[in-house]
Amino acid sequence: SFEIWVKLDQMPSVGAENYVIVAKWEGAPNREFLWIIETDDKTRFLWRDGSGNEAWKYATNALSDISGAWHHLAVTLDVSEQDCKMYLDGSPLAMDAAAGSAVAMQDTAVAFTIGAQNHSTPMNYIDGKVDEARLWGDVRTQEEITTNMNKQLVGSEAGLLFYTKFNNDLTDEALVETT
Repeated sequence: SFEIWVKLDQMPSVGAENYVIVAKWEGAPNREFLWIIETDDKTRFLWRDGSGNEAWKYATNALSDISGAWHHLAVTLDVSEQDCKMYLDGSPLAMDAAAGSAVAMQDTAVAFTIGAQNHSTPMNYIDGKVDEARLWGDVRTQEEITTNMNKQLVGSEAGLLFYTKFNNDLTDEALVETT
């Protein structure tokens, strides 16, 4: 599961550019996962297994214009069941059925990126700001997401793999990485 606060300057449909929320995804075969808001303003989560099989899931509807204000986004994924859920401000988004055949997620040495996609030159930057990023090693429930989304974490919560508050300069001493 991954959670983040975003404040978009404009929607992807206005800027005609995809916005990557979080990724471990570069040129094939170095692809693990990618969470993106595409130029039709729909969110999509893609993942790939070690055999090159991919799977993905789209939000059924485009996001309304969420630019200009802070919003909490969350995604949960049970890879073996191809069960991906996305949330906006704690409310679930309607999701299309999963497509593709990946029922596992490969582990690559590709860099984990927030707000951009890693290639030889990073691309698909979020047009806006991000805050309070959390990566969990479990599938968070809607209740866990809504209960904690407005709380600053301690950093030692069970299942928390990565956490940054983005409260400091680029060295962000608030960073907690447990893996």
